[in-house]
Amino acid sequence: MALTIYYTDNFSGRREASRPLLCKAVSLYTGAAVTPEDVRTAPGGKPYIEGGPHFSVTHSERYWAVLFADVPCGIDVQVPRTTVNVRIIARRVFSERETNLVTQLGQDAFYQIWTRREALVKSAGRSVFAEDVPELLLPPGEEVIKVNYQGAPRAVMDLDVPSGLFAAVAWTVDEGWIAAREVPTMRRFTI
Repeated sequence: MALTIYYTDNFSGRREASRPLLCKAVSLYTGAAVTPEDVRTAPGGKPYIEGGPHFSVTHSERYWAVLFADVPCGIDVQVPRTTVNVRIIARRVFSERETNLVTQLGQDAFYQIWTRREALVKSAGRSVFAEDVPELLLPPGEEVIKVNYQGAPRAVMDLDVPSGLFAAVAWTVDEGWIAAREVPTMRRFTI
């Protein structure tokens, strides 16, 4: 199983500007031409291409990325916002232990947990505000969080990104947790 990420740090748009980038990335990944008309939206809001690969899209400020995998997957990238009260959001949506960690460590802990959470729920086609999201604290000495979510075993992993950014990926794994430690291939491309 392979995880492939196409990304740019030169994104200057909103959701509507994302579709042409997605088409370009899908075309690069598959070798087949894809147009914005080929992109559909599932009831939960997740884009898909009929008969196309599994993918997940994220953007935050000037950063945009798409994760491709052979299985359902999710990605999230966040540029922290100082205007967000992370403790209030943590109390509303995080577990008690996650909220305590945010209270102790602040904004960095919040965004680390938030990106894991968003990547996980995207891998299941759900909302980040879903109430059934499991706790996503990384066990000591581990690089991958293994959880069962929405009837499937999934792996969640933080990405190594430049300072000031937070990013995570999630993907469905087999029942025996074989190959749970995947290192995504990162491919930068220009707009």
